Amino acid sequence: MPFACGRVTALAPFVLAAGLVALPCPLAADPPPRAGRDAMAEIVRHDAGLPPALRRDKYKKLAASPDDLYRGAPHLFWSEFAHDPRVERFGGAAATRTWVLGDLPPGNFGAFEADRGDVVFGLGDYDCAVPADFQMDVWRMTGAVVLGLRKQTDLDDDEIREVVRSFVRSYVKEVEKIREEPERLDRSLTAGRAEEPLREFLEDAERHNSRKEMLRSWTDEKDGRRRFDVERDGLAAADARTRAAIEGAMAGYRKTLTGGREFGADYFKVKDVARRVDAGTASLGLPRYYVLIEGETDDPDDDRILDVKWQGAAPVRETLDAKARARYDATVGNGGERAARAERALTRHADDHLGWLKLPEGAFSVRERTPVKELVDLGKVKGKKELRRLAEAWGEVTAAAHVRGAGELPGGTGSANGGARFAAAVAERIGEDRDGFVELATDLGFESAKRTEADYDAIKRRLKDYEPGGAEGAEGPTDGRGAVERLEEGRGR
Repeated sequence: MPFACGRVTALAPFVLAAGLVALPCPLAADPPPRAGRDAMAEIVRHDAGLPPALRRDKYKKLAASPDDLYRGAPHLFWSEFAHDPRVERFGGAAATRTWVLGDLPPGNFGAFEADRGDVVFGLGDYDCAVPADFQMDVWRMTGAVVLGLRKQTDLDDDEIREVVRSFVRSYVKEVEKIREEPERLDRSLTAGRAEEPLREFLEDAERHNSRKEMLRSWTDEKDGRRRFDVERDGLAAADARTRAAIEGAMAGYRKTLTGGREFGADYFKVKDVARRVDAGTASLGLPRYYVLIEGETDDPDDDRILDVKWQGAAPVRETLDAKARARYDATVGNGGERAARAERALTRHADDHLGWLKLPEGAFSVRERTPVKELVDLGKVKGKKELRRLAEAWGEVTAAAHVRGAGELPGGTGSANGGARFAAAVAERIGEDRDGFVELATDLGFESAKRTEADYDAIKRRLKDYEPGGAEGAEGPTDGRGAVERLEEGRGR
């Protein structure tokens, strides 16, 4: 399709394959004006389908701090920056597209057990992932670092700026290194490679977590039978209809698995189902289930827990016009498929259980609940030097994920050489102006933080006082549609 500017821009961070979708070209080099923006109205529209009580609970979480608002409402970031022309300075081309996380705060990094059993420092949330220009993740992360460090540490802004720069510099360096040494993609960031404070963090995570500990935490065992402990925080009972729907969807789910692993006949036998509740902020209130399956043997100690999570459209979809939305839907697929494909693309050794299924509520991503899952508490990282080292690890992991992701884009645009082309394109676009790239991304982080703080100051009282049915919470038409269907409509479906 033709482009108004004669090239693939990423005023158009979201450039899709199969004909390539480009958003309208910018008319000026300045960021879009914010006059008349009502963040509260955007949030309420986005969450139109959430049950009233859960919406109220979510908004109280958003009202806790600017950092919580930023992390819990990623669609606000996309509405601000998806059409920002500054992306063209170092990207904006088809070759600088990859799978991006779409929401990349420090809390998306942690210690996880990889598919091969190693404990690695990696990424953990793919709910907002989408094909886009690589800078969207870099920008999203820089804003998150600013707000997170302001909330959790006593660093001043000059010191925070140095931590942010460390992340961006590390990202660029790792892309350049991978361009020269593609075999770097074959390694993970383990305790053996990490520096402090990450080494001790990874060692502790491996030492204090195991499958037995995880099962003990989430389940009870009686007479050799294991069941979810629905009395504990974070779980609630699932009804018989839900269990039957999940059991009926398992055969279709198995067809979405691509890891090549051979599973026994009873491996995916469903032993129990529970609702996962009170988890996260952006996803609070959305349907989510833990499914206990048999595993390799009938020994209850090798049972597996599948995390079955409802997935809607990525936040970028709300910023697209009708034609671009149609191409998004045709190319990216349903939300469950999108999240699963993104995790496979961005991860070195993807979970063999990674797939998706459909239930009456919609599409769900499915993956194993990893036995090791620990997140870094920024407030417990001692010293500016240690924070900068942690930021360098963020940059290294993000860069490697982006190079991998570029080789797995949807619509037939990924290839074995896609990652190499991406690394070369990013390195060449940045060129000798590495400092310029670092400063732009850092400045945008502080700009994003400032915008979020302004939104927070304007709506924090409205968030705290939100009541469904009030002026802010007028309910939509009671036309018999389900809550999730209305939620999709509020998010641009």
